[in-house]
Amino acid sequence: ININKEKWEADELLFKAQRDSLTELFNKGNTQSMIEEYINNKESNVSGALFVIDVDNFKAVNDNLGHLAGDKLLKSISSMLSEVFYENSIIGRIGGDEFVVFLKDTNSEEVLYKKADELVSGFRRDFIGETKEFRVSGSIGIAMYPQHGKSFKELFENADKAVYLAKKKGKDMYCLFNEE
Repeated sequence: ININKEKWEADELLFKAQRDSLTELFNKGNTQSMIEEYINNKESNVSGALFVIDVDNFKAVNDNLGHLAGDKLLKSISSMLSEVFYENSIIGRIGGDEFVVFLKDTNSEEVLYKKADELVSGFRRDFIGETKEFRVSGSIGIAMYPQHGKSFKELFENADKAVYLAKKKGKDMYCLFNEE
């Protein structure tokens, strides 16, 4: 019996269950599960960093250019994230205009700042609209594992606090979580 078709259909269903339908990045539930699985691996000395990325003023894009333009922007951002974090990371879309990236095997703030700078630059290259009238930016919060949290929930909460600090400071920037 040729089971290629059934196998292909099963693989396709699994892909759809694990991915965000618009961006094809991992969906919220799968992203969280993969990060938890990684940080709960007791067999190795695990380190990493969670980036929470929020698109600044995304509502204005949808309101002024329409939802199709907003969808195109989200796809563009997902491509940019995949370029910046092309290896050793888990990339997911967790909400309308919110993304997370978990960078594995790093405890170097220098590496985190380099990646965050690449993200900020990537956002600044993105202009949308027929006359390129809308400039896009992102606010980014970063929390390091295990320093800033020993679970996905703690990491996410602390990275999210750093996002709000970046927004409070004027958006279009990143902040590393600080206990203070």
